[in-house]
Amino acid sequence: MLTDIKKISLIKKDNALVAVCFLAVALLIGTIIGAISGLGIEIAVIMVTAGYGAIAMFFKIIFLAAEVSRGLGFGMTRKKIFAYSRIYDALELCVVLIIMILLMGTANLSVILKVAVLIFGFIMFVQGLAGNAVVLYGRTAYMIYYFSMLALGILCPKIIQLSGSAQRFAIWFLDALVGNSTATSLGAWGVILAFALAGIIVNWMTFRKLPVVQTV
Repeated sequence: MLTDIKKISLIKKDNALVAVCFLAVALLIGTIIGAISGLGIEIAVIMVTAGYGAIAMFFKIIFLAAEVSRGLGFGMTRKKIFAYSRIYDALELCVVLIIMILLMGTANLSVILKVAVLIFGFIMFVQGLAGNAVVLYGRTAYMIYYFSMLALGILCPKIIQLSGSAQRFAIWFLDALVGNSTATSLGAWGVILAFALAGIIVNWMTFRKLPVVQTV
């Protein structure tokens, strides 16, 4: 086990370096903007969240191809690479979670935890549906994913604005996320945990048959 931990540490070192740099810069910029604008710590929270989102959605996928190839080259099985990589993702998210708690306090702890698990599930789906495709097909798959995410980012607000059903879903989702009632909170947790579990399953189903890979 200790040998596998050392191997995954070597595999993930570039990923970890980028994550630390991104989060540090995002926190610094957010703190400066918050102090200058008078908006306070909320800007730092937004910047850290956005910074981690950028890491999860774009940089992790770039590193994934090389990491899988190196892991197989180290003699690790796909199952071990997958399991230890998910543990790394969870620990990385815990660091972001601690930063959020330090910035916002524990008053909003329930919301912060829900958002953290939701992000983890989203990362699992991104890696399973897009990341593993990048491992298989390289730069072409990454460019398709990149421009698809840009288009989605532009179109989603317009769809929500124009569609009554989308607006109702967005309102329901936000209410479930920040709701204080026990029934609402338990329902939200059930949906969020199911979403995260489904993401892990999808990720594993696409990951387990990956060949030795090409890089992006």
